[in-house]
Amino acid sequence: MRLSHESIYCAVYSPSSGLLRKPAGSPLRTGRDHRRAHTRQTKARQRFAQPMLSIHERDFEPTDRTVSGNWEGDLIVGKQNRSAIGTLIERKTRTVKLLHLTSRDSQSLHAAVVDHLGKLLPKLRKSLTWDQRTEMASRLDFTRDTGIKV
Repeated sequence: MRLSHESIYCAVYSPSSGLLRKPAGSPLRTGRDHRRAHTRQTKARQRFAQPMLSIHERDFEPTDRTVSGNWEGDLIVGKQNRSAIGTLIERKTRTVKLLHLTSRDSQSLHAAVVDHLGKLLPKLRKSLTWDQRTEMASRLDFTRDTGIKV
């Protein structure tokens, strides 16, 4: 019995033969080979009506700890965002004040910081450095109420 090479190739490469593996399907639901990064359709808008001062616009050098009255603050959020604690740290003396917050919003943080820093002598409340998240959205009211630049 003789068989030509053409008969062998036709048998192997025919779709019904099942000898060739089908290409593996895509693991993605959309059928694409790889994921694509999400792109924003609109440009990100400015977070605050009036932007905060940059850290480089401070009246003192960031590494300078010789002058007291410059505070740094941050927010610590508990498990599943159920609780929050504000922290205030004085740069020279490294005094730490923990602020109990009833809720995680700008108004409760504003009230707690004004209450704690408002009791200090004016020479001990020169500036406050905070990150640019939404809990300091009322920073202009804070500056107006305490005289401390944020």
